[in-house]
Amino acid sequence: FIQSNSDSNMVYCFCIYHDMALIVLLLMQQAVIFFLFNIIINSNITTIFSLHEDLLC
Repeated sequence: FIQSNSDSNMVYCFCIYHDMALIVLLLMQQAVIFFLFNIIINSNITTIFSLHEDLLC
């Protein structure tokens, strides 16, 4: 199975863009989680600790 040069370049570019998109999505997800976490911590610190203990158990 021989693949043409332009074809493999297209696949390579797609892979790079796909990885970048995944990284951006992960960063956005972490930012949203961090933002929500800050709101929860600011509103009530004790509930966070009780939630944390529930998750650890």
